[in-house]
Amino acid sequence: MPYSFNKLLSGITVLFALLASSGNAFADETVNSKYFSVVIHDGVSKADLLNKLRADYFLRMGPAFSAGRSEGAGIDKLLAQTLDAIYLEVSDILDIHMYSFSINLDIFPDKGALSAELQKYLGKRIDVPSFYFYDKNRIYIADSDLTLGMLGHETAHAIICHYFVVQPSPKVQEILSGYVEYSLRKIAK
Repeated sequence: MPYSFNKLLSGITVLFALLASSGNAFADETVNSKYFSVVIHDGVSKADLLNKLRADYFLRMGPAFSAGRSEGAGIDKLLAQTLDAIYLEVSDILDIHMYSFSINLDIFPDKGALSAELQKYLGKRIDVPSFYFYDKNRIYIADSDLTLGMLGHETAHAIICHYFVVQPSPKVQEILSGYVEYSLRKIAK
């Protein structure tokens, strides 16, 4: 009996050591779609994401979706379908179609967590609600400030940066991305 108790105790100790060394790695979730690989960090609700991204519009599900759907087994699939529909909408607005392109997306609970992550790579604290990092082909976005237009804006940056052989100037990119954001805001109303 003491042998199995010691074995159990050492197993528990190893588990606690893993938890302590990994931070919140066990709480983060990944959702993959055709055009996105999404890391949803601890503290972000998938159901809230679907509402913010107007899944009811993009999936043409109507008000029954908003009233009757909550966290569940199919929510990952709904989120993946919504993100893919948004990608295709942004592609249509820009009239740039890259069907084999994929974007990495990190969704943080708030701007503080987002700023801390960006500080690791940029070496300085930046207080922004969203950011597209070309070198990593990754959109960083804060759930607390997330809007459909904001995600569309950053998705447009990703598409523009990878479509043109010579990237347009930052000013031209902002104009095009701003137009996408404006167009998606009209949808959200």
